[in-house]
Amino acid sequence: MIDVVRSIVTNPLVYLYACAYVAVVFGGGYLVQKVTQSFLATMQSSLAQLKPGLPSAGKYIGWVERILILTFIVGGYETAVGFLLAAKALVRYPEIQEDTRGHFAEYFLVGTLTSVGLALIAGMAVNKLRSFLG
Repeated sequence: MIDVVRSIVTNPLVYLYACAYVAVVFGGGYLVQKVTQSFLATMQSSLAQLKPGLPSAGKYIGWVERILILTFIVGGYETAVGFLLAAKALVRYPEIQEDTRGHFAEYFLVGTLTSVGLALIAGMAVNKLRSFLG
């Protein structure tokens, strides 16, 4: 048992993955919030009040989204990212369709693309660094 723990603690890949997940999930959440905050502020107040969903659900959805995308990229299942994005778009389609001015659609796209882009870049960086460490 001690040898297993020692091998985990001394393995640089463990630290690479831990740093990547913490940075992508929490740092990415902060970045997405800062990027989308200006869009949310410029939307009409009535549209912002009608923004669907629970108040903090977007934060948790973003965490899960970035975890899944990073895991898909690191695990070699890049095609699964497309299915995840398609499912997210289908769930949000009714709200996007109701927004005749397109404000929510743009807000949704900016947030999603920022979140997904960050997770994809991190996944590619982890894969590249893994080849050096492993």
